[in-house]
Amino acid sequence: MVPAQDDDDDEELVEIPAESLPENIMGFAIASFIRDFHAQAADRSVKRMGLRGVRMSVALTIVAFTVGLQAFIIYETKQLVTPPYVQAIRTVYSDFQNLTYRDDDGTPHLVYTNYGGARGIPGHYNHNHFQALSAEEQEEVCSISLSQPWFIFTLLFIWGIAVTESLRSTIVLMLRLLLPSATKWKEDMRESVEVNGDTMTVKSLPTCVKFAFCWFLFLPKLLVTFVLLWLGCRFLVATMSFGDVLRNAVALTFILGIPELMFRVLVPMRGRLETTQTHVRSVFSRERANVFTYFGTFSLLFVVGLWVVLYMTWIQDVLPQYNWDVHITCDDYLSHLR
Repeated sequence: MVPAQDDDDDEELVEIPAESLPENIMGFAIASFIRDFHAQAADRSVKRMGLRGVRMSVALTIVAFTVGLQAFIIYETKQLVTPPYVQAIRTVYSDFQNLTYRDDDGTPHLVYTNYGGARGIPGHYNHNHFQALSAEEQEEVCSISLSQPWFIFTLLFIWGIAVTESLRSTIVLMLRLLLPSATKWKEDMRESVEVNGDTMTVKSLPTCVKFAFCWFLFLPKLLVTFVLLWLGCRFLVATMSFGDVLRNAVALTFILGIPELMFRVLVPMRGRLETTQTHVRSVFSRERANVFTYFGTFSLLFVVGLWVVLYMTWIQDVLPQYNWDVHITCDDYLSHLR
């Protein structure tokens, strides 16, 4: 497929080569399906039908196990890990608001969130009450992640980039496999790929295979990744120690990398070779030099940055109705600790 543009200036066109499947458990499952279905269409004898069927079943089972493992960790993290973090940071911030949004005579200027936490009315902040806190209480308040917005923004941005890499590779692979015109089942499966020695390049797939890939591989993968993006941001914002924020970010990337870990540990050498030797074509076989092809993917920096800004200012409900009033106070406090 070539973009509908004038090809007079051929030197500006670049051939886009086919790329190998990703070295993760989903890439292994796709390679197994394509190679075994192609072999069955080319040779309908029952000689290796059972072996091929077992391998496809095992590949599906491993994919289901991997996605289920990620989903289980995400669920248990949401149920067991983040609630104490969220409760602790809400309590500290609510107590801070309840103390500092009072006049010197103790008159409060507060509203309350749906979670029951106190929030000060802008214009009534009293810095003198913060000075009355003990050193331990001041340290707790200044450990709130949002008290250093640029630091937490940077960590959330890096986490967003890590998740975007996973999303982008999944979506690109999905488009490369699903967009080409479908072939008939079995009869034309031999024409769906090009075989060159040990390398197999996918040209198109039957509709039923596309349907299976979409519903049983790509959509679960995308769903788990999007949920992990949200949960990771929530977890990092709820963490009340800046050192722990860094450690938790590393733990989150471990969950994100489970499919690659499973591939390296479980897939035998033959399966690894077949995965890397199974290629898929780009959506466009050639690309012209233009602003989009040079700089299009750099727009993902803006997308990730926009997501982080929206999450910190509007989406996050770790500290709903956050007043952004801790930063200046804690800058003074932290300056005495440096």
